[in-house]
Amino acid sequence: LFLGTYDAGVVTFENGKISPLPLPSDVKSAIIALRINNGKLWIGTRGAGLWRYDKIFRSYTYPDHHFPSNGISCLYTDKQNRLWVGFVNGAVVLENDTFKRVPMKGLSVQDFISIGNDSILIATNTGIKLYNNHNVTELKTNTVLDSADAQCFAIRGSELWTGTSDNGVIKYDFKTHIAHVYNKQNGLQSDFIYNIVAD
Repeated sequence: LFLGTYDAGVVTFENGKISPLPLPSDVKSAIIALRINNGKLWIGTRGAGLWRYDKIFRSYTYPDHHFPSNGISCLYTDKQNRLWVGFVNGAVVLENDTFKRVPMKGLSVQDFISIGNDSILIATNTGIKLYNNHNVTELKTNTVLDSADAQCFAIRGSELWTGTSDNGVIKYDFKTHIAHVYNKQNGLQSDFIYNIVAD
């Protein structure tokens, strides 16, 4: 088990013992995201870029690797086992051992989620984007979801659950094309949803 911390790097929990994972000396930023992909630990930081750990550390930083900055906001692995890296100002995807820029300049990325076999939804500071066939477009549902400040996603059956920073949770059904809002007005305790996981 790997734990990313705000001010103590990465720690491991194995056989009941907690141990620090000694990071290179130039990693002094908060650990924002952790992801295992192809047997390697990927470490996203607030300002020291992306790091890969597989017995040794390797750094991936701006301006190399098509990175828009060193401010990582999230990591995601899709159904094709590609690693998606969200930044405070853009996104890249690791495909065939090469990072490729996702064509959307300057947008802050909060989360990713796969829909169908070949599409990715991207939560950004200007709404939800749809990535398909190397193109990015606005997700249009003609519901309240279109104007949501999306923070996180979960999929349950045909339903997309979107946590927002200002309107609680929006459930959108891809089959019926109907959205329902759960917020403080109808019983939710907070309108800012930072994480969501389907059970």
